[in-house]
Amino acid sequence: MASTNADQFLELIAELDRVKNTTKVDEDHVKKLIPYVEKNKAVIAEYRKDFQRLRMEKLLDMVTKIDIDNLLNKASSSHSKPSRDMIMKNK
Repeated sequence: MASTNADQFLELIAELDRVKNTTKVDEDHVKKLIPYVEKNKAVIAEYRKDFQRLRMEKLLDMVTKIDIDNLLNKASSSHSKPSRDMIMKNK
């Protein structure tokens, strides 16, 4: 068991994340997780703002990694003006 409230909180988040990302979670595992969450309610409440901030930072990091200019260029290239060669061929 973790020694500090912060360590307990991080363990809990890691466990919840693991369960969320598991394709098949059995009912027994969920039942084991519930008392762990109940026991750590104070820890969760204490660190809720920190967790939300970290989660927001992760989302912002994901957004900044998206190459928006590249996406815009691809979208606009399909609606670009016809080239001079294409115009000449159509005449």
